[in-house]
Amino acid sequence: LYFTLVGTSQAGRCGIDVGSNKIIVGENGGGLIGKGLKLRNSHDVEIRNLNITDINPHVIWGGDAIDLINVENVLLDGNRIKNIGRQMVVTHFGNNTGVLMTNNIFDGNTPNSACCDGSHYWLWLFLGEYDRIALRNNVIFNTSGRGPHLVACKDSKILLHMLQNTFYDVKNTGLIDLDDTRSSVLVEGNVFVNVKEIVHANKGNIFMPQNRADQLQCESYLGRRCLLNTVVNSGGAKPVNSLTVLQDFKPYKDDLAKPIVMKAHMTKLINLPSYVKQNIK
Repeated sequence: LYFTLVGTSQAGRCGIDVGSNKIIVGENGGGLIGKGLKLRNSHDVEIRNLNITDINPHVIWGGDAIDLINVENVLLDGNRIKNIGRQMVVTHFGNNTGVLMTNNIFDGNTPNSACCDGSHYWLWLFLGEYDRIALRNNVIFNTSGRGPHLVACKDSKILLHMLQNTFYDVKNTGLIDLDDTRSSVLVEGNVFVNVKEIVHANKGNIFMPQNRADQLQCESYLGRRCLLNTVVNSGGAKPVNSLTVLQDFKPYKDDLAKPIVMKAHMTKLINLPSYVKQNIK
C-alpha cells in the first residue's frame, strides 16, 4: 500500500455563517480566499461582486463556495468562483426558495482536476426537498459535470429555471444530471458551445425548446414564448420536452425570472472565444 500525506486548511471545511437581512458586496476585486459562505435558515440575503477562490482545491470534500440550507429569497449576483474543493454552489436538505443566481462567473480552470484534464467537476448540487431556483445570465466554462445535479429526498420536487446562461468547454459527464423523478427543469435561451453532453441523465422532467413549436407550447402555459437554446458543437441535445415542466411552472409564471439582454460587461470579464461571443444572445 502507498500513502500520500495531503495537507488541508480547516478553515475551508466550513463556510462563514451568514444570517438574515444581509447584503455582502465585494469591492475592487475583493472577496474570500480559502473559505466560503454558509446560509442556514436565512432569508433576504444578497451576495454580490465577490471573488471566492482557493478552498482546498486539491482535496475532494475540501469545502464549498456557497452553501444554502433551508433559505428564502437569496440573490447571488456578479460573483466569480474558482478553485473550489467541492461544490461551487450547493443546496442542502429542506426548502430553498426564491434563490436567484445571476451574472456570476464559474471558472472551472484548475490544476487539481478530478478528471485529470484541468477541469472542475463539482459545480452545482441541488439537494433541497422543494428547491425553487433560477439561474440567469451566468457564464460557466471548463467544467466536467453536475451542472447541475438534482438528487434529493424521497418525494422531493425541485423546480429549476435555467435562462440565458453561457456554457462552453464542458467535458466528461457534461451538464444536467436529473436523478430526481418528480423535479422539473426549464432550459431556455442558453448557449452551449463545446459541451460534451447537455443532458447527461434525465429521470425527471426537462423542457428545452429548440424550435417554434416548442415556443408555442411555452406560450400556452406561461403566457410568453420561451427562448430557443443555441447549441454549437455539443451533444446530448436531443428533444427533451416534457409538458410536466410547463404544468409545474404555470402557477409561478408571473414570478419567473424574465429574459434580459446579455450585459456587455460579462463578455469583458473573461476571454470568451469569438465563436462563443457570436452566439451569445
